Amino acid sequence: MTIAHVILVPMPDLVILAAGLGTRYGGLKQLASVGPSGEALLHYTIYDAVRAGFERVILVIRPELEATFRERVTDPLGDVLDLALVHQDPPEDRRKPWGTGHALLAARALLARPFGVCNADDFYGAEAHQLVADQLERDPDVGALAGYRLRDTLSSAGGVSRAVCEVGDDGFLGRVIEVRDIAEEDGTIAGVDLEGTRRVLAADALISTNYWGLSPSCLSLLAAGFSAFRAATPGPTDEYLLSTAVDGMIRRGQLKVRVLRTSARFLGITRVPDQGDAASGLRDLTEAGEYPVDIIGALHRARGD
Repeated sequence: MTIAHVILVPMPDLVILAAGLGTRYGGLKQLASVGPSGEALLHYTIYDAVRAGFERVILVIRPELEATFRERVTDPLGDVLDLALVHQDPPEDRRKPWGTGHALLAARALLARPFGVCNADDFYGAEAHQLVADQLERDPDVGALAGYRLRDTLSSAGGVSRAVCEVGDDGFLGRVIEVRDIAEEDGTIAGVDLEGTRRVLAADALISTNYWGLSPSCLSLLAAGFSAFRAATPGPTDEYLLSTAVDGMIRRGQLKVRVLRTSARFLGITRVPDQGDAASGLRDLTEAGEYPVDIIGALHRARGD
């Protein structure tokens, strides 16, 4: 008899970045109520992540928000899910946090297996979570990026930040360029890159909304990049962005990232009017039967509570 040797690939974690200031929104958009039962977008992210097979959810928050996140997230769900809260320590000499790259490093001590990382104030859709989870399980040493068409991620309330992707014929990410204040005016979509250059963008340009799949080996590279960023004496609003850090790893040949194209519904909250659009989108998805009316209750029922 031949004995088959089965290699067990550990199920990935999901890191949700929830430490932003929400300056343009004017408050804690990470927990803005948009679901039929008052859920925030991150409740839908947790729901989709669990269905996709993510093992644990790690929320990166500001220290002063711990009581609020415990009340809204970990207390209602901590008895049925593996949830953790970690703090992104604030800078000593400025109010603005150091950015998404630094936020991910806040979870470094907990990340010993492949992981996804995404924003708390965005809704990515079930397909995106499944694509990233499947890629991490299939080949954990190769990074993943959920890629959307630009036109599907614009806001009617004003400009948004997106990372524009250049993808090779092999399906791997070749370059990623952070572009801010992307908006459509008179039929033209344009934004400004980090060097201050105006860029006109195609409506079907492939972009990142900051949903990555990575391995723990990337974290030492990310930490080294942050040290170099600090050594360059950044200005009061400069940020160490995860997209820019990943771009550097790719260009130096340290990382390969497979782009996973998705047509999933994307919803995001940047400004107050976006909250109404997100609520309307979730209502449509709920009425179509894609999501339950009560996300928290559904998670409890799924775990037999």
